Amino acid sequence: MKIYCNGSQMVCNKRNLITEQLNNFIRLNAKLVISDHNYGDHELQQFLDDSAYKNVTVAFTRAMSEFEEWPHENIGKWPFREFLRRDYEHSIDLTLVSTMADECDEAFFAWTESDIEVLLGILCFLSNDKICTIYDADYEKIIKISSLDDFSHYLSGKIKLDNNGTIISSENTIRIKNLLLHEELPDEIRIIISSERDGIIHKSELKKTICKSKVSISKKRELIAKLAAEENLYSELIGLVRGWKCATEKKENLYMLLMEAWEHSFWNANNDLHIAQSWINQSHGCEDDIALYLYERFYLDNGKVNDIPVGMYSDIGEAMYYLQCSPFDSDGGKLEVWEKREGIIPSFHYEHRITFYLNHKDVYGFEFMRAADLINDCDPFEPVTYRSKNRNYMNNRD
Repeated sequence: MKIYCNGSQMVCNKRNLITEQLNNFIRLNAKLVISDHNYGDHELQQFLDDSAYKNVTVAFTRAMSEFEEWPHENIGKWPFREFLRRDYEHSIDLTLVSTMADECDEAFFAWTESDIEVLLGILCFLSNDKICTIYDADYEKIIKISSLDDFSHYLSGKIKLDNNGTIISSENTIRIKNLLLHEELPDEIRIIISSERDGIIHKSELKKTICKSKVSISKKRELIAKLAAEENLYSELIGLVRGWKCATEKKENLYMLLMEAWEHSFWNANNDLHIAQSWINQSHGCEDDIALYLYERFYLDNGKVNDIPVGMYSDIGEAMYYLQCSPFDSDGGKLEVWEKREGIIPSFHYEHRITFYLNHKDVYGFEFMRAADLINDCDPFEPVTYRSKNRNYMNNRD
């Protein structure tokens, strides 16, 4: 029996339901496939190594465009397999788990309600009619799910799966009259959407409108959090699997649908905003590990943008003060955040991680550098493509 084991909640440093389940697999001499993606994978590897269990394979993933071999964790020095992910086209990639859903007999997931990546893995296995043993970290219990209907029934006891009471329909459209009732809706966005003739707006269009507006990030966070609470993403994802099974389309089509549904969700936008806020607070690294570069932005008569480099700043507040005192008639600017990363050759480099867009009063937009091409100016929620990992490195030549 071949079993895929995964989940950030895979706590194995003490005797519990998870280790009991793993010991059952060991007694069956099951072939276990594990990864090195998160801390749960680390604890799982440590437990299996401490148990001297040898029937293990470690699965690694890397992007096709990564030109250096980054170190992977393989505590037990087990056999390993490497999978090439679809570069950085989506923030969650299902290359590994979808392959495991084809090859493995069943799966063991440690899952919490907020972990969408594990949820997508569960749906991949259930779409293949494979059994999933799930440790529900929210309720601290083990469940065994053998079908999509079983999982839907179980979820209905945890969360609301129908669309009653939400403003987002099953077709992912929003009635504007309902949206206008939200106190968090800024006037700039309220004016734009009020002009929609059909009285509805698609979710993707609303997200574009929100993130391209000059409203501050703090205001955007309030609105996106509200919309994420109104979004029934679980129902949407399960509906995609049901529709795919009825249509009997290729499996690759389902995996793409699942990844795109997450990528374009308000849940994902809410996560992005939280991460962006942590960069603003510089809590993603110490000061020595982060460099900030300010460009002052000017719009030319032909409509093009000219970003003039200003210099390096210690924090966003200092950069904002420069823009406020600037003698030039600019339209704000952009602030690039570069983070010091360990490498092999050279020993370290700085990698461009995120760009913030500023007016003279506030931070209003951001863009994660998931791609080398700046194709989504001020639009972090609606990626056109993430063709390749950003290679704009400043290498240490010493």
